Amino acid sequence: MLWLAACLALPAAPAYAACGDAAAPKVDWRKCDKSDIDLSGAKLGGADLREAMLIRTRAVKADLTKANLYAATFFYADLSFYADLSGVRAEDSKAMHISASDATMTGAQFTRADLSRAVFLRTNAAGANLDGAQLRNSHFDDSNFEGVSFVGADLASAIFERARLKGANFGKADLTAANLNDAQLQGAKLVGATLQDAKLVKVDLSGADLTGADLRKADLVNANLKGAKLDGANLEGAVLVGATWTDGRRCWQRSVGVCKSDSAGLAPPPPS
Repeated sequence: MLWLAACLALPAAPAYAACGDAAAPKVDWRKCDKSDIDLSGAKLGGADLREAMLIRTRAVKADLTKANLYAATFFYADLSFYADLSGVRAEDSKAMHISASDATMTGAQFTRADLSRAVFLRTNAAGANLDGAQLRNSHFDDSNFEGVSFVGADLASAIFERARLKGANFGKADLTAANLNDAQLQGAKLVGATLQDAKLVKVDLSGADLTGADLRKADLVNANLKGAKLDGANLEGAVLVGATWTDGRRCWQRSVGVCKSDSAGLAPPPPS
């Protein structure tokens, strides 16, 4: 009986990933190399892909809902055409140059992930978390990132044309030279964000919080700033021609760094 007790006291043998298993929900591919394979349409909901290699993997229309991609590497992976990454955990992942156009990423967790030069055209990522992520030169055109958290993210030179960003949190994010023309940022939080040289033509920032933001030399032509908070914001060299100011006035020509209009706020802006 002593030997039985001793055996029972031994630690359980570690479980190893079954890298040879076929794609299936909750498959364990932890630390497996699945690079350069086609997983299009695969059902991988809840799969364990922690620290897996998925370089150049094609996974269009794949179901990865609630999969765990913590610290996974998927450079140049194709997750476009309605791939579903809802609720994915991909903290600290390396996903440079991925394509996730037309994908669903609602509630996904990509904190501290490297998504430099990623493509998110028409992507729905409402409610996702991208705090501290590297997103330089990434494309978010026509996408839905409403309520997304980008706190401390590096978004320098990113493109958000016509993106839906209502209620998003860009606190202390770096948006230097980013393109947000025609984007919807109503009620967004940009406290302490860097927007130097950013393109913000016709952007809707109504009700947004830009307290302490750096807007030096930003292009805000015809932007909507009604109700926005600009306490402590740096607007040196910012072009405000045709913009709607925080109090509803329209900014006249030669409005650079400050909104200039007549006393009634009726000075004609340039043509839209």
